[in-house]
Amino acid sequence: MHTSASIGQKIARLVATSVLVSILTIAGLLAWFQVNVSIASKKSALQATGYVYASAIADSVVRGDKANASHVLSSIGRSSDIVYAVALDNQDRTLAKMGNATILLRDLILEDQGVVAMLTKGTLPIAVDIVRGGERVGRLVVIADIKPIRTQLLWTLLVTALTAGFASLVGVAIAVPLQRRITAPIQAVVRAMRHIAREREYTTKVDHKADDETGLLVDAFNSMLSEINSRDVALEKLAFFDALTGLPSRQYFQKQMAETLAAYDAAGTTAALVLLDLDDFKQVNDAFGHTVGDGLLMSIAALLKQELADSVQLSRIGGDEFTIIMQNVLTELDVQAKLAPFIASLYQPIRILEHELYVSVSAGIAMIPRDGKSSSELMRHADLALYSAKRQGHGLVHFYQASMDVAIRENTEIALSLRSAISGNEFNIHYQPQINVESGRVYGFEALLRWTHPLRGDIPPNQFIPVAESSGLISEIGKWVLHGACVQAKAWLDVGHSPREVSVNVSAAQILHADFLQEVRAVLEETALPPHLLCLELTESLFIGKSVEKVRKILESLRDLGVLLALDDFGTGYSSLSYLEKLPFDKLKIDQSFVNGCEKDTAKQSILRGIIMLSHSMGMEVVAEGVETAGELALLRKLGADHVQGFAFAEPLPADQVLATAQTITRQYARKFGTTAAKAAS
Repeated sequence: MHTSASIGQKIARLVATSVLVSILTIAGLLAWFQVNVSIASKKSALQATGYVYASAIADSVVRGDKANASHVLSSIGRSSDIVYAVALDNQDRTLAKMGNATILLRDLILEDQGVVAMLTKGTLPIAVDIVRGGERVGRLVVIADIKPIRTQLLWTLLVTALTAGFASLVGVAIAVPLQRRITAPIQAVVRAMRHIAREREYTTKVDHKADDETGLLVDAFNSMLSEINSRDVALEKLAFFDALTGLPSRQYFQKQMAETLAAYDAAGTTAALVLLDLDDFKQVNDAFGHTVGDGLLMSIAALLKQELADSVQLSRIGGDEFTIIMQNVLTELDVQAKLAPFIASLYQPIRILEHELYVSVSAGIAMIPRDGKSSSELMRHADLALYSAKRQGHGLVHFYQASMDVAIRENTEIALSLRSAISGNEFNIHYQPQINVESGRVYGFEALLRWTHPLRGDIPPNQFIPVAESSGLISEIGKWVLHGACVQAKAWLDVGHSPREVSVNVSAAQILHADFLQEVRAVLEETALPPHLLCLELTESLFIGKSVEKVRKILESLRDLGVLLALDDFGTGYSSLSYLEKLPFDKLKIDQSFVNGCEKDTAKQSILRGIIMLSHSMGMEVVAEGVETAGELALLRKLGADHVQGFAFAEPLPADQVLATAQTITRQYARKFGTTAAKAAS
């Protein structure tokens, strides 16, 4: 006779089964949770590491520099759990790698691997884009060893199974009432785990207060999440913020640009991208070292934050390049108005350690959406505008124009042609007379470079001189002009003409060259030209990013040779007068922008009067450039200018024509103003 189990037995079996299943389920979920959290943490750290190294090798990938890329990747192997890393270009060609992969790289990159697959293979791969200038240039694949996690899981399952079996036999009677108490916090942990896996949000916390093991478990879980979150925050700061200046880095800038463009797509919000670059920053590093250079970068960042941070998004994207994203700007005037406080702050020198530096920045600006609707397009256009600004001088702000694309191609062609212009005898020197206001005598000539290209014809100096400066050819060209002008001045003396001074324009890059002083000495010795007949004309760009003391020593060394020194284009640079009293200039040349139309402009008259009085009080003669009318000449005579030059007297002429023109100028001047200068003409 078959006897069915009693209700008590059924209950006991049910309870035993329930306890066993519950314990195994809970333990499995805990094990699964631990594995997922471990893998999620490992993946988060691995991705952060990948972004850091992707940024570090971006320039190497663009240049195809395998040696440097390999050097950078070698340091990633210091992490004991990272077994392989490879840098790929956009065609998935290997540029550099660390370690050896036992699994096909293609499978690691293309597969959407789940946790089970990762545990089976014992590896965790990630791939991150390598980005430079807002564009993807390759990708970095990093593989970590997760076999310890798999081993931990197996041991956990084994121990759990044994424990569950024993507990089911011993604790059936108490399993049911405890089940609810045990499973409640576990379920909360599981829910939190799933939320974390889905949202990657490590600030989630499980709310459970208890003095037993479940409370300890929840506390440990919450502590682990806090640690992971803290690590993520630190890694994010490392990846997205510049360690030197504290400003957002290139990676964060790309995120800002994406958000800006998304805002435009969603609501038509306008904006502007400003690309800033320090003028002559390399010379600061070369002259004073990287400590001063770093200090200057930090000072510029501080000024940006002080003057602009409340209304814009700032970033340092590399070297001496900074970006500004301005939201809700409609016109170029709006952009200029926002930039004005920062630009004005640069009028004062910046003190770094014991050095007092005068600094300027150039800026290129692209308007959104006028100049582009993608990050790469806007960066390219802002960069073109920046190049245009730098090509025309220092401290300039240019907005992107479509014509800049044509200009950049032309400048590239000019740069290539410049290299053969000297050897091909394409350069020649013209001379513009300089007239003494009191006597009317032509006392000297300014040597002005001219270039006749065999195919393009005459190329204006304002087109090729900036290209020569940016390409590093200005020193060689300047040396050629200096030699040619001195040879010509001595030739005039040798044939019996009255001594006449020759003025030569010298760039900042040229005069700061270590061999410049010796070059001037050698030219004077070779040509036997009296030093006082040579005047070197320097612009205010000489002081940008330089120590006044360093510049003073250079100028005094030139003065010791006996040559004259003139500050050219005065008023177009910083308009700071503080360095004038510290530097040994003989002459100050007033820029033509203050001279043109001065007879009808009372404001210009006041400026001219002030400059002339200031110069005379400091023992400097005044030369007014760009005099084109009799009215301008009459006013300059009245205000006390010492010398003048301009088209009112003569345009720059070849050497074989300029002396006859000088004699004509002197005779005409004498007839007009009643001077006796004609007696001195030769």
